[in-house]
Amino acid sequence: MTVSTYGPIPYARHADDTGDRTGPRAASSAPPSTRHTAPVADEQARVLRLMPMIARIVRSLAPQTTVATAQDDMTQIALMAALDAVRRYGPPDERFGAFAATRIRGAVLDELRRLDWRPRTLRQASHRRRDAARELTRTLGRAPTREELSAHADMDEATLEAAEMAEHAESLGSFDELLAAGGVAASEQLIDRRSPEDLVATRQSLVRSLAVLNEMEQRVVQLYYEFDLNLEEIGEALGLTRARICQIHRSALGKMKSAMQETAPGAARDTRAPQRNRETRQGK
Repeated sequence: MTVSTYGPIPYARHADDTGDRTGPRAASSAPPSTRHTAPVADEQARVLRLMPMIARIVRSLAPQTTVATAQDDMTQIALMAALDAVRRYGPPDERFGAFAATRIRGAVLDELRRLDWRPRTLRQASHRRRDAARELTRTLGRAPTREELSAHADMDEATLEAAEMAEHAESLGSFDELLAAGGVAASEQLIDRRSPEDLVATRQSLVRSLAVLNEMEQRVVQLYYEFDLNLEEIGEALGLTRARICQIHRSALGKMKSAMQETAPGAARDTRAPQRNRETRQGK
């Protein structure tokens, strides 16, 4: 197989793509099992016509993604699935849209599951918690309480906390990736590779991101990263539950990530993120 690129759409020419193009195929609910060749320009045009559908599918699945999953990555997966659907289906008819939507959605979901380290039951609980939080926020016009979340999602306290802690771990992974993209390195040998100007720019970006946090978020971030307290210890210090500290920390990381992405769009990507011993700091 030889691979080439036509515009924004990855194009792969297969050596065994020799099937003849036929007219509209007979009505059938089963997708064809063979690939159909078509001029590259035709394939590209058909994939481009699917872009609104691709955008809708990626947007609809966004709530199921982890914070570490970039929407651009999901769009690329969807584009590849759309191209595969075009090739497998052959000349389009009235059922092609449904076939393509199924292929695209399935490909994105498969990738999300592959990237998600959580057990299936915990992943489902996390999705239910997120869905309940969004629905209640829209209905109430404010963030729901834990009791409201538990009742709306039909989850007991232990399951709800497990889902929140899993999302918190995802937030940490996403923030580590962000720091890596911004060039923040934990070890001296990595720091030595960067110029003083880069280090100053990165620190300034981090300081600006801290400025967007409210007072409570700043205190939690300081206690967690500067004083090495775990979530339970921070909760005891501030008179809050570990679950509440988890929520505050996750919110703070989300704000900082957005702020750093805005202030350092061209940051280097060749360094590793600082690694913390998260297992001992989750306050198990």
